[in-house]
Amino acid sequence: MKWVCLLLASLVLMTLLGCQNVDVQPAKKEESYTTNELATEQFIRSHLLTKEGLIQTDVQKRANVFLSESLGLWMLYLVDSGREEEFAQQVTLLQDHFLDPSSLVYWEINEGKPSKVNAWIDDARIMRALYKAAHIFDHPEYIEMAKDIGESLNDYAFTQKWPVDYVDIPSKAKSNVLTISYLDSEALDILQKLHIRSSKDSNSLRKWVQSIPVQNGFYPKSFNMKSKAFHYDEEINLIDQLYVAYHLEQANISTDHFAKWINQEFQKEKKLVGRYHFETKIRSVTYESPAVYSLAVLYSVEREEKEQVLQYYQAMKNLSVQNKEHSEYGGYIDISQQQTHSFDNLLPLLAERTLLNERYIR
Repeated sequence: MKWVCLLLASLVLMTLLGCQNVDVQPAKKEESYTTNELATEQFIRSHLLTKEGLIQTDVQKRANVFLSESLGLWMLYLVDSGREEEFAQQVTLLQDHFLDPSSLVYWEINEGKPSKVNAWIDDARIMRALYKAAHIFDHPEYIEMAKDIGESLNDYAFTQKWPVDYVDIPSKAKSNVLTISYLDSEALDILQKLHIRSSKDSNSLRKWVQSIPVQNGFYPKSFNMKSKAFHYDEEINLIDQLYVAYHLEQANISTDHFAKWINQEFQKEKKLVGRYHFETKIRSVTYESPAVYSLAVLYSVEREEKEQVLQYYQAMKNLSVQNKEHSEYGGYIDISQQQTHSFDNLLPLLAERTLLNERYIR
């Protein structure tokens, strides 16, 4: 394929010239925004997006760290926002910096150096963005890229019917663990639509997913393929639980028990926090998380629960900088400590775009 040839040529050139670092020029501080840009998007463009177009992980110690997670979330947002040209720029960055010749995706670029492993969920998200963009923007070459990534996941990142958390890219050695929140239903469907995974394989995995045991109302953290055992954390991470429930709803698998608990918890406490004790279901931390609320928004959209959608959306927005005159307006950032994370901005941005597209908000 043409883009693969170009990638290989660029890798040869890099070998001849020697290793060069990713351009990590400071994020743009001045930008003229169009009226259809959301406040959080403006914050990302001003404080996290480099001149080259990469998303910084934060604004301090990890400003020179770039994650495939951030790339995939930003690509999905650009697709959902109809930003065809900018999406194409992100595809170029994917090819130039993140995509290994094996078509696995480096999970991190740190000080210009790619990691040696991928992350299944991040590769799957990027594949999903490419597949979606191919249809929305009418770019069939994106289908081919999605297919290449999907085939590599199938070749290297599955053990029998199960996806694995990661692959060591040089050796192709793979994890024996599947984090349950990594089961991206839409990505798994795409693997079948592209004829990478057979319907038999897909149905076998679906039956297994339907049988995942719930304990005390919570989903397991992970599954070990050697021992065939599920693991439950003593302290559950609500982001993980919401991701699992969201993916199950996308697969038309009931999560009524979880929805009942999380909605009752919010009504009772007027907020959700990041972690809860597994046995007691009592809060183990006090902090609220924009990522938690944005996933609660997306989960409630999937369940078509409008009242909950709007409640979680308002709780999410309350965590952002509200002052329109402030330079960090719209950002999910601790202003005094200058602490933020790309995930805590990109996921709320994606949730807000979803609500606009689905006409929950205007």
